[in-house]
Amino acid sequence: MIYLNLWGLSNFINAIFYVIITVFLFSLKEKQNSTKYLSYFFFGLTFLNIGYLMSGAIPFPVGANHRYITVGIILFPTVTYLVRYAYHIIDDLYPREAKIVFYFSVIIDLFLVLRFFYLASTAVAEFNFRGDIYDYPQLGKYVALALILQILFFIIIMIRKAFHYKNENRKLILQMMFGLISITLIPSTLNVLMKKGSITPELFHIVYSICFLLGGFITTIVFINNAIEKTSFMTKVVGISAVTFLLLLQILAARMSISQEKNFDMIHNLELKALITGKNYSDFPTLSYLVSFPKGARISESASILYKKEGLELEISKLGNDNYEQRYIQKISNQTEGLFFGYRITDDTTNITYEAGFPYLEYRKFIHNMGVIIIQITLLAVFILLLIFPIFFYRNIGKPLRTLLEGFGEVKKGNLRVSVPLFYQDEIGTIGKTFNRMVIRLFVGKRKQEEYAGQLEQKVKERTREVVIKMKEIEKLKIHQDGDYFLTSLIQKPLITNWNRSREVTTDFFIKQIKTFEFRNKKSELGGDICISGNLKFDNDVYVFFVNGDAMGKSMQGAGGAIVLGTVVNYMISRSTSNKQSLNVSPKNWLETTYHELNQIFHTFDGLMMISVVMGLIHIKTGEMFFYNAEHPWLVLYRDKKAEFIENELTLRKIGSPSEYEFSIQKFQLHPGDVLIGGSDGRDDIDITPDAETRTINEDETLFLRAVERGEGNLETIYQLIKQTGRIIDDLSMIRIGFHEKAHVRNV
Repeated sequence: MIYLNLWGLSNFINAIFYVIITVFLFSLKEKQNSTKYLSYFFFGLTFLNIGYLMSGAIPFPVGANHRYITVGIILFPTVTYLVRYAYHIIDDLYPREAKIVFYFSVIIDLFLVLRFFYLASTAVAEFNFRGDIYDYPQLGKYVALALILQILFFIIIMIRKAFHYKNENRKLILQMMFGLISITLIPSTLNVLMKKGSITPELFHIVYSICFLLGGFITTIVFINNAIEKTSFMTKVVGISAVTFLLLLQILAARMSISQEKNFDMIHNLELKALITGKNYSDFPTLSYLVSFPKGARISESASILYKKEGLELEISKLGNDNYEQRYIQKISNQTEGLFFGYRITDDTTNITYEAGFPYLEYRKFIHNMGVIIIQITLLAVFILLLIFPIFFYRNIGKPLRTLLEGFGEVKKGNLRVSVPLFYQDEIGTIGKTFNRMVIRLFVGKRKQEEYAGQLEQKVKERTREVVIKMKEIEKLKIHQDGDYFLTSLIQKPLITNWNRSREVTTDFFIKQIKTFEFRNKKSELGGDICISGNLKFDNDVYVFFVNGDAMGKSMQGAGGAIVLGTVVNYMISRSTSNKQSLNVSPKNWLETTYHELNQIFHTFDGLMMISVVMGLIHIKTGEMFFYNAEHPWLVLYRDKKAEFIENELTLRKIGSPSEYEFSIQKFQLHPGDVLIGGSDGRDDIDITPDAETRTINEDETLFLRAVERGEGNLETIYQLIKQTGRIIDDLSMIRIGFHEKAHVRNV
């Protein structure tokens, strides 16, 4: 006979749930290895719940045989394939280790299962009062230990893989681990606590059932949302609906079962009171025995049998001696017929305690009636969810979506005359309307495109003719512009003069302008950099004059500034050297006068033309140098194969711009063999990542020092070394001044 209790009812609902999940997983095509192992795991859980259903539905010693199913299925394949799943989720990172662990687990698990079967075949089933089932309580310790160890090993593997992956993969592993722990570790731990008496069987049954459903629900949802295998929208909707309903049904079953037990207790407490007052025992056909004993005394020593059912061999010594205030189970014999529910009540007037016993099967029949109703509701709900719901969803969602997808397929093939039917005026209907409008617009657009394509050749010819005309106009403008550039360069070149003829102090120039052009097969360049040198006499002392300038602006604007500077400076040199005269002013005064004249001229441009310069005079005998630097890159001294700056701070603004600094002449002493090298901004303005999408401009001023050292003061070599570091993005001019060098070939 089958008599359901809460435990059996909960496992029936769980079994239905896991049957649905298992069928779903096995129905997937082209499964990944991890999906296969997960389906084997859920297949094992299905039979595990069927075994527990058997224990809760058969209140006889034969019900203990459920352990053959649960023990036989829990280790292999259930937990064994759970560990295998952990190794294969996402990727198999440890293939050799996974194989070794699998075969080792199979051997150990089969040994433990066969050992349990052998011991159970000779063991006697006992009724578990706390679990309300027949069981082999003395068996299964090693199986439980192996189960816990394999679950912990599963957790370790999942954590290892979570640390290996990042972002979404790590999130997937942790979510799956949480869901699977809810199914395995939590129920296993609670089972141990229940057997020790730390928690009640009712609490264990409720938490166990909810953990199994919630864990399965979480695992299924996470799997569906991340599955590589193809799943349908209908499967997701129906699956989530079924799981949600079964979870609610599980909670409802627990509440109804507890309520049913309270009703059972209330009825039998009332019967006990009626027995005490009425003494008519024949009116209570379910009564098995009635005994009385003094209040506070031990029942086994002082009880009197007031009534016992015919054929019942009642032994007072087997009745409980504790003072029970609610229903408790009495075991007169090891068979179900020897199990009774006992109720006690004390008559305060006589100080006599009465105990009435009722057959345990009466309790199971009472609970079973409620269980049958829950099972009927469950089966009806599953029928509706798996058969009626899909029909409803298909008609209202699936069919319209499939029709819409077919429409998209036709459009993909090029059929723009397709029109999807509108089944309902809901959100999907709105999408269908929008789709039809889109197809109409595409069709109209395609027609226009075909019309344009027919006229394309003529339009291409017209556009080509227009482009040719514009290109000729641009070519004329380009020729005119290059002519302007060429004429400007012709004016600028004579102003770049190396008039120095001293053998003691040599001067060399290097100029590379960014703007290059070709005019009438003549290549040239144009920019704002300029170098000038010459010789001046001051009281019969000969000085070498030098200047290196960089005018503001690009191309024409920069060239204009350089022409102004070159014209003025060359005029000043010519004026100061006319008739081989000797100037009767000091070198410092001459430099100061030159600065003020230049500054006054450039000020007339109202800030539209400015120029940075370094200008100086060097005594050809002593090496004494006077100079000023108007916001130009610092001069470099190359001495004993080491390069260093001879300046360390800004002392003057550009010529032609207001300056907060007071004009001053700087002084420096050159030694025989020294080389001075000056240069414009181009020596530092280098794109060091020329092949990248965004430019990275050099900010290291010492790069030029290293180039001077490696180039040993040779301007051409220095230029090549700078080019090797990146792309030069500004005009570059350099002036080299050698003082009393042993051997130097002058180069301009």
